[in-house]
Amino acid sequence: MKRLITIIITVVIGIIFLTSCARKPDKVKIGYQKTQIYQHFFTAIEKGFFKAEGVEVEPVEFASANLMAEALIAGRIDGTATSAFPVIFSIEQNNPNQFKIYIVNIITETAFPDYILVKKDSKINSLSELKGKKIGTYPGSTILTYTKIILKHFMDPDDDITIVQLKPALQLQALETGQVDAIFVLEPISSVGIVRGIARVLEEAPLAKYVMKSLPGSGSTFSPKFLQNHHKAAERVKNAMYRALDFLSDSKNTQEVRKILMKWTEMEQEVIERLRPLKYWKLEDIDKEAVQNLADLLFEWSALEKEVNTSNLYYAE
Repeated sequence: MKRLITIIITVVIGIIFLTSCARKPDKVKIGYQKTQIYQHFFTAIEKGFFKAEGVEVEPVEFASANLMAEALIAGRIDGTATSAFPVIFSIEQNNPNQFKIYIVNIITETAFPDYILVKKDSKINSLSELKGKKIGTYPGSTILTYTKIILKHFMDPDDDITIVQLKPALQLQALETGQVDAIFVLEPISSVGIVRGIARVLEEAPLAKYVMKSLPGSGSTFSPKFLQNHHKAAERVKNAMYRALDFLSDSKNTQEVRKILMKWTEMEQEVIERLRPLKYWKLEDIDKEAVQNLADLLFEWSALEKEVNTSNLYYAE
């Protein structure tokens, strides 16, 4: 009799455990920031793709990519609409298996957010003319590495130019006041500078031209714990995001996408109209070798302390 009771209790506990794991979450919490790179997430919400897939998503805004990644690891959110690869690599080198990627945004010579700008009336007309000058860029080891790789094609980046790391809010001001002679920036800062008559383009798409032809920029991710407990919900989120990518890829939808960006970001209309379309890889299209090559490059240039094996970064359907 005691054996029978033990068996029944074991079965009941097992059923409760399996039911709790399979239970649909009340909401899937996904982190984002107010920039163009999250446009596929904004589009999936505005076009009702999440609802169509039968999943309720709660957008959670973050001030930085690092804070968003920390929230994912801590379990405060279930996924990120996209996370920069340098952030993913930095975490993976010390604490592996925190992200599962299913979409990758790539930077190419036709789909890019990066520019090197000079003051509108500057006499500098080529990157080689920056020798002996000052260039401003974002804080952090990764963007410093990218800047040096770009400049190495034209000079010694350690001896021939001064690199000044500036917070994004100060970059255009530093250029306008002459604190630096050029700035290496990402959208929307470049378009803001041009629209306001502060800057002009010295070089566009330097990352794709001088660092990597198709550079993986960021990846849409789930936490492994969320996938384990709510795999069906994750699949629905992925499907909705794929529908958003298809919508973005149709040029007939350009104006509607711009309206969506107006709603979800703080960018001016003139700035949004200057933004170039972005390019994405779905899971089956991801060039995993390119992702590994980027991690190896950052390690080679000491932007990472350890080598990172990227083979386990991907979502398994």
